Amino acid sequence: MIGAQKVTYQSSTPGALSRKSIPTLTYTSDTLYGSLQPMEVKEEVTNIDYAIEKYRFITPPTPTALAAKPTDRLVDSLGQVYRVFGAKIKPRANGAPHHVEILLENPSGLNA
Repeated sequence: MIGAQKVTYQSSTPGALSRKSIPTLTYTSDTLYGSLQPMEVKEEVTNIDYAIEKYRFITPPTPTALAAKPTDRLVDSLGQVYRVFGAKIKPRANGAPHHVEILLENPSGLNA
């Protein structure tokens, strides 16, 4: 079993154009089960002090997980929102997908 942590995965789709002709994003939610694991923290000290926490969410190869893209978001059970920055599909020996690692980041200190 990969994990039983329940999260809300928000898939993005381009919506209407904004005033500046930039497509807005609309999100559709889906429930995924897996394991949310911390990976690293990188701190930047400039005129703005902030840290970027990186996580990975390991989940079975559902259609939602297989279609993960960098404009999507993941919300954990406490309401914390993570930005997706990539995904890795881990195969079985026969080439079929075994699980998906969705790579996440959570910047902190930028909105303080």
